[in-house]
Amino acid sequence: MTQKIEELAEQNVKTQRLMTIPEVGPITSLYFAAIIDDPKRFLKAQSSGGYFGLTPIQYSSGQQEHQGSISKRGDPLMRKLLAGVAQRLLRTVAKSNALKKWGQKKEKKLGKGKAVIALARHLSVIMLAMLMKENLYIEPDAHPPQRGVVFTIEELDRVTKLAQETGTIELKSIKQLKKLAHTKV
Repeated sequence: MTQKIEELAEQNVKTQRLMTIPEVGPITSLYFAAIIDDPKRFLKAQSSGGYFGLTPIQYSSGQQEHQGSISKRGDPLMRKLLAGVAQRLLRTVAKSNALKKWGQKKEKKLGKGKAVIALARHLSVIMLAMLMKENLYIEPDAHPPQRGVVFTIEELDRVTKLAQETGTIELKSIKQLKKLAHTKV
């Protein structure tokens, strides 16, 4: 059964995307993709927390507003799977990543139970956004690839002529190369 689930997850593009999130496995990704079905039916990814019953109930009367426990108005299995991923992320032996750090901040502020639910809600938002935008999960702490420097043929000719005249060019930075490309030979 496990092998069949893994095969199904590997064949589906949506589940492959979702499994790029740390601790999200084939069962969670398959079930999430099946429940969401068409991510375009959601206006924004933040609504997924309410869809799965992971948002607090609001009590308000006159001058007072109070937040209660989570509404539990969604699919109970999906809520359980998301909470399971959140619990695995918050374990001490789990590999450090941006989601774990986010959850640990919530845990210090709110306590373990509320942090798990907050992280589960956060995960549902990320997962839905990934399906909406058709992106893979990328750690927010990871540095984006730097854009390369673009030179025209004339600028490269200038640098080449300068190198031929002097014999060598010592470069310490890209800025220095740009300056050389704009000098007149």
